[in-house]
Amino acid sequence: MSHITIMLDQATEARMRAVAEEYGRPVEEIACLTLAESAHAYFERKPERDPAAGMAVLHPSLLATEVAL
Repeated sequence: MSHITIMLDQATEARMRAVAEEYGRPVEEIACLTLAESAHAYFERKPERDPAAGMAVLHPSLLATEVAL
């Protein structure tokens, strides 16, 4: 796995912390899931270019659907 450092604006940080608190998960885990979902969504439209085609998925759906965002 890779580690990255990113800069967040105050609004994004506040949103990420609120989601993490609502789900009872570390904010870093929410950030990881967000990045994974974004990359997956991008390559869903371009499956022939997906460098991770055929690889295991980080998470099928780790966030409970009962929590309204």
